[in-house]
Amino acid sequence: MGRPKVSVIIPVFNNQDSIENCLSSVAHQTYENVEIIIVNDGSTDVSHEKCDRFCLSEPRAIYMVTTNNGVSAARNKGLSLATGDYVCFLDADDAFDTNFIEKLLVCVVSAGAQLAILAPYSIFPLPNEYRLECIKREAALGLLAELRLPTSVWAGIYTREIAQTVLFDERIHFFEDFLYIYTYICKVDTIALCYERLYIYQTNEQGINSSTINDKRLSSLLISPSITDSGLPATISLSFFQAHVIISLLLALCKSKKPDGKYSARIKDAAKEYFWQKKHGKLKIPVSYHVFISMARINIRFTSALLRTVLTMRGKRV
Repeated sequence: MGRPKVSVIIPVFNNQDSIENCLSSVAHQTYENVEIIIVNDGSTDVSHEKCDRFCLSEPRAIYMVTTNNGVSAARNKGLSLATGDYVCFLDADDAFDTNFIEKLLVCVVSAGAQLAILAPYSIFPLPNEYRLECIKREAALGLLAELRLPTSVWAGIYTREIAQTVLFDERIHFFEDFLYIYTYICKVDTIALCYERLYIYQTNEQGINSSTINDKRLSSLLISPSITDSGLPATISLSFFQAHVIISLLLALCKSKKPDGKYSARIKDAAKEYFWQKKHGKLKIPVSYHVFISMARINIRFTSALLRTVLTMRGKRV
């Protein structure tokens, strides 16, 4: 293949404070055969001017401005423009380590894999028996659903031909990366694992991941049904993921001072459905997950208040 080209897709929305550092981290990669695809998702700050200025001096950059349709739509647009052999994703708040592309590319090519993942960025640690050079599809799906593989698309490098057959679901605004990665893995045979920290993640206090309950967060309940309805292999470990989604929604609910009753009702229904399906019995799900979900299906308001009290006692900001 020679030196394969890597397309880096960067969705931008009102990232004026971080976009220059983000773009610079790609421009100064040790691996130079890159295509930098910037999709401005209708920014209203000076992000446009900074992106435009970067592109004037960077011949490898492709820049597109769209109306504000969300990060999933922006990534889908970026995928449609990609011409590289491989694809990476980068959030405009964040940055790549200088060796990000080179090391992930070596990892995926040397293993003969169709995806390479930065294992250290998982929510829960990878079990020792899976700390290998590469794993197969079935194992990867189970580990992903148990949150023992990263659930963010920026933590990997993807084969473009396969990546372009998978779209981000634009209805989903929380954990949307999980659905994309799950669907992608269903289409590949081998996943390479890299054990270095090569992504520089910046916490965004104003972003979806730190918000109170809202429609965008609630959309995460669509993920598991989307997997089963589309005919994709539904590993039993999806019950673990669904439990984590419900707990995340309960946490968001307890941060909300006067949440709309529709949110409480929908989370309560999800808790009931979770226990009705009874697919979680064979999984080692945290006891706290079981306790709070079980309580939520009976009295959501009390559960939210109790969770808020527990977090306050532990000294965590609510």
